[in-house]
This record gives sequence, C-alpha cells and structure tokens, in this order.
Amino acid sequence: METEVDGESFALLFTAATSVYYSFCSSHTSFLGGCLMPKSGNMSIGKTETEVESLRRELKLSKETTRLELQEVRRKAKAVIEKSSKENERELEALRNQLEEAVSVRENLEAELHTRKLEGEETEKRIQDSRKEISELRLKLEEAVSQGDEAKKPASPSVETSVKIAELEKMLGQRQNEVSKTKEKAKQMLKEMNAEKRELEAQFKVELEESGKKLSDAEKSRLATAKELAEANKGLAGAMATINDLQGTLKQLKVDKESSAVAVESAHARAEALEVQYTEYKEHARTALAQKDSTIAKLRDSSRVVDEDVQFQIAEGHARAEKLAAKLAEMNIVEHNLEVAEERSRAMEARIADLTAQLATSSLKASQKEVEVEDAKHLLMGEIELERGRAEAADQRNAQTLVRMRILEKCLEDAEATNKQLTELHNEEVAKSKRELEELESKRRKDKQSADAARRTVEAAMKAYSPVPDSLDLDDTKPLLDDEVDEMREQLNDSISMNKMYAEQLALLKTEIRAMEASEERTSRLSDNLQYDYLKNVIIKFIETDDFNALMPVLANVLAMTPEEIEEVKTKREEKMMRSPSLLRTESWKLPKMF
Repeated sequence: METEVDGESFALLFTAATSVYYSFCSSHTSFLGGCLMPKSGNMSIGKTETEVESLRRELKLSKETTRLELQEVRRKAKAVIEKSSKENERELEALRNQLEEAVSVRENLEAELHTRKLEGEETEKRIQDSRKEISELRLKLEEAVSQGDEAKKPASPSVETSVKIAELEKMLGQRQNEVSKTKEKAKQMLKEMNAEKRELEAQFKVELEESGKKLSDAEKSRLATAKELAEANKGLAGAMATINDLQGTLKQLKVDKESSAVAVESAHARAEALEVQYTEYKEHARTALAQKDSTIAKLRDSSRVVDEDVQFQIAEGHARAEKLAAKLAEMNIVEHNLEVAEERSRAMEARIADLTAQLATSSLKASQKEVEVEDAKHLLMGEIELERGRAEAADQRNAQTLVRMRILEKCLEDAEATNKQLTELHNEEVAKSKRELEELESKRRKDKQSADAARRTVEAAMKAYSPVPDSLDLDDTKPLLDDEVDEMREQLNDSISMNKMYAEQLALLKTEIRAMEASEERTSRLSDNLQYDYLKNVIIKFIETDDFNALMPVLANVLAMTPEEIEEVKTKREEKMMRSPSLLRTESWKLPKMF
C-alpha cells in the first residue's frame, strides 16, 4: 500500500507541474504573440529589440525554473520507482529462498528414496540368493535320492538274487501292510476309547453336577432348618420365661389372697368390735374385693392364652424337627448315591487305564517302525524351517522397507503439500507483480503521454518564438521500466518452468514409489510356495497356448505388475509380432530349470 500511495502522489505532482508548465507556456506565448505582433508605425525598432530581449530573458528564467521543477519531479519519480523495485526484489528474493528450500527438501527426499530403493534391491537380491540356495538344495536332495536308488541296485544281479529281492520286497510290503493295518486298528481303537472316555467323562460330569446341585440344595435346606430351629428355640425360651413370670405372678397373687383372707378375718373380728365402722369398711371392702376378683379373672385369662401360644409353638417345633429328620434322610440317600457314583468312576478310570496301557503298547510297537521315516522327515523339516526362517527374515526386512516407504510417502505428501502452498503463494505473488507491472505500465504510458504532450507543446512554442529548449529527459525512464518489465517476465517464466519441473519430478517419484510397492508386493506374494506353484501353472499354460490376452492379467496380478510395466510388455510384444509373427512360437520358449 505504501508503493501505491507514493505512485499516486507522484502522478498528482507530475500533473500539477505539467499544468503549471502549460499555463506558463500559454501565458508567455500569448504575451509574446501580443508583443511581437507589429502594432503602429511609430514603434521604433530599438524599443522592439529591447522588449524582445527582455522577454527572452524572462522566458529563459521561466524555462530554468520549469527545468528545476521537472528535475525535482523526476527525482521523486525515480525514488518511487527505486523503492517499488527494491520491494519487488525483496519479494522475489523471498520467493527464490522458498524455491531453494523446496528444492533442498526434494533433493533430500530423492536421496532418501534412492537409499530405500538400494535397500529394497539388496533385500530382493538376498531373497533371490535364498531362492537359488533352496533350488540348489532341492537339486542336491533329488540327486542324493537318485544316487541312493542307484546304489541300491546291484551291478549284475542274478536270478536268485532277483528272486530273493522280490521275496524280500513282497515280505516288506506285507509287513508294511500289517503295520499299516495294526496302526489303523490302533487308531480306530484309540478313537473308540477316546469317544467312550469322552462319553464317560461327560456322564460323570453330569452326575457330579447333579450330585453337587443336590448337595447344595440339601445344605441350603439344612441351614434353613437350623435357622428355623434356632428361631424356635429362641421363641421357646421366651415362652418359658413368660410362663415362669406368670407362675411367679400367680404365687404372688395367692400370697396376696391369703393375706387378704387374714385381713378379712381380722376385719370380721374388728367388725364385731366396731359395729359403727363396720358398715363403712364393709362397703369399702366390697369394692376392693370386686376389683381384686376382676384382676384375678384377667390374670387367669392371660395365663391361659400364653399357655395356648406355648403349646402351639411347641407343636410347630416338633413339626420342624420332623421335617429336618426327613431332609437328613434325603441327605443320607444323596450321599449314598454319590458314593455309588464315585465307585463307578473309579471302575471307569481303571478301565481307561487298562485301555491306555494297551494303546501305549500298540503305539510303541507301531512307533518303532516309524522312527527311521520320522528321522528323515525331521531332517527335511529342519532344512525347510531353516529356509522358512530365512524367508521370514527377508519378509521382516521387506516389512521394514515397506514401513520406511510409508514414511517416505508421508514425507513426499508433506513436500507436495508444501510445494502446493509455495505454488499458491508464488501464483499470488506473480499475480500481484503482474498487477503492479500493469499499474507501472499504465503510469508509464500516462507519463509518456504527458511528457509527449508537454514536449510537443514546448517544441511548438520554442520553434515559433525561441530557440529549442533542452530535452526533458523523460525518455530515460522508459528503458528502465522496460528492463524491469522484461526482468519480471523472465522471473515469471522461470517460476513457471520450475513448477513444471517440480511436477515432472513428483510424477517420476510417484512412478518409482509404485514400482517399489509392486516389487514389495511381488516379493511377499512369491514368498509363498502356493504362489510359486500357481505361477508355474500359469507360465506353463502360457507356453502351451500362447493366449496372451487371457493370461496377461493373471500374470500381472501374481507378479504385482504396475500399469506402466504392463503397457511396456504389450508394446514390446506388438513390436516383436510386427517384426516376426512366428517369433513367439519358436523353440526359444522352454521350461525353466526351476520348474
């Protein structure tokens, strides 16, 4: 924004200076025209020459003033242009630095990718070496087997020897048949015993579960009965305590009754002695006796109710005791059943032990015949495990390489995102520079038009009335601006070419990454023997039928070929077919040694 304000001030200043110059030139031109026009005949030639000389001096002075003003305007315009050019240079330098950083990042990625590629090639080479070693071991094993078979054959067998060998082979075959039959019988017996054992175990397990459930139920019932007995005992103890309290109360009432009878007798004696007081006391005694009788009746009723409750609780206790006795009898029955089941289990275990001993004897006899075969098998399995370990190590290295490739791809994606951001920033800066260039170009055109108009006006005035003034030197600005415009265009073209180069390099990196992924997938697929057999069958079918269009997709899938490799194979095949259509059916198509 600072550059734009300076440009506007420069344009306004230049316009004001030009208008001043125009007004000055027009005023002096009109004045000169008025002064230089011949007026009357009485004007003397000397006076006219003096006035013309003075006018020339004034014109020269005004021309000098105008030249100084134009120099000041030119200086300010040059300062503005230099300032804007410096800012553009700084922005371009920042863009160059960003591009250099992007180039350095790309170079680092390319170096890392090259390193990963070399590691992948080394891993693939190790895998190929392992495969060669496996094929050599297989050939050696086949040669050893063939040599062993040849060594078994006699140099010049006789008829008797041949007959003996045939008999021995027949006996050996019979023996092997017997061993195989014995083995089959043992396996069948083992299966039956295992099935019977599983059935017995399942039955025993079910019986144990049922017995456990019954025992748990009996234990729960016993605990509940014990709890009920404890509660009944607590209730019985409470009832007995209540009965004892009531009996004590009855005894106290009896004592009170006896004492009351004694008091009544004494009262009668006193009544005989005191007849006057007897009437009053008789009424009082009658009332007291009535209350006492009612109290005694109530106590008798309550004691009767308590006796009934106690009898009812005692009956309930006897019923619960009978239930507990019945549950104890059931528990005894369950324990008896459990003992019977344990005896059956021990019998079954003894039978299983006998059958296991018989099976072990049969297995021992059969295993003695398999020792030699198992030894050879273990030897071969050891070699296979060794090769498999090597293949797994190679797979691990491939997995590590794949992880590194994933990291490299992530870095590449980050670099692409950074490059995209830089490209967007660069495009924005280029658009901004274009706008500034267009503004400068328009300003230059306006300045040129103004300068041309001023020059034409001054030249016309000077040509008519005075010597030609000095040049305004405005044409010096145009080459500078043209050079700056050309430089900006060159930088823009360089940035466009660099972006194209980056796009091509990114495409090349993506192609190499796809090729490495295909190589890793191919290695992982062909590390399996099933893939080897499948590939062998496909190649044999391809050699027999030469059906390229049908079998090429299968080969591409098994070998994990990239689209570029498939297209290259198709192109080369078409070229060879164009040169010699019968080339693919010559004797050069032979089965490789590994198959």
